[in-house]
Amino acid sequence: MKLLNVEPIEVEALTVFAINCFMCADTHYVSRVSTVGDAVDEAAKAGWYGYETEGEVCSTACPKCIKEVQENEAEQNK
Repeated sequence: MKLLNVEPIEVEALTVFAINCFMCADTHYVSRVSTVGDAVDEAAKAGWYGYETEGEVCSTACPKCIKEVQENEAEQNK
């Protein structure tokens, strides 16, 4: 068998947006969108949001960290 390079027409250039969680430093990558607004919308669909509590504001958090903050808030409100 003879190995060949990938055909250049099979290579696709993509814009990738990286969204970082400020709590745990996890990164969510969004591709196949062309604007930051679209990337934000896609991140929200995946559970990435900012949040505001009584004592804290976070501009970007992953689903795991948001769940943790919600659980902490529920525990404090008991």
